[in-house]
Amino acid sequence: MAGSGKNRQAGRIVVVNTADDRARVAACADYGAWLVEAPVVLVFGIHEDGGHHPDFDIGRMAQNAMVVCHAEGLASCPVTVARQDDLREALSIPPTYHVPMMVGLGYGSASDGTRGSHPRRPLSEIVHMGSWQDDGEWPTG
Repeated sequence: MAGSGKNRQAGRIVVVNTADDRARVAACADYGAWLVEAPVVLVFGIHEDGGHHPDFDIGRMAQNAMVVCHAEGLASCPVTVARQDDLREALSIPPTYHVPMMVGLGYGSASDGTRGSHPRRPLSEIVHMGSWQDDGEWPTG
């Protein structure tokens, strides 16, 4: 599904699709209340022996899943897990797995008020050719 450091393939995904389970996983994120309404939540876990940068690998795995979902017409949004112990308990995930993120999936609505609320910055603001091209200050707006 995604590359991993030294091809360890230590990442795992739990597909959560029942209302009760979505409510339980939503409670594990500070900003996850909306996950209750998502038809599906993907929970990403990685074994504690997953390598030097396990969050990088699990992020790659999640991003690839989001790209595939977008290609299939699904909306997605990643969520940081604030209470990993609670999430592991809710889904019977072994304690040897870190569960740093979830991704809610569904069909987006143009009328939900969030689309376009944070437009993408142009590449000219984020890509530097050859060397850093600005003062490094965080852009406002």
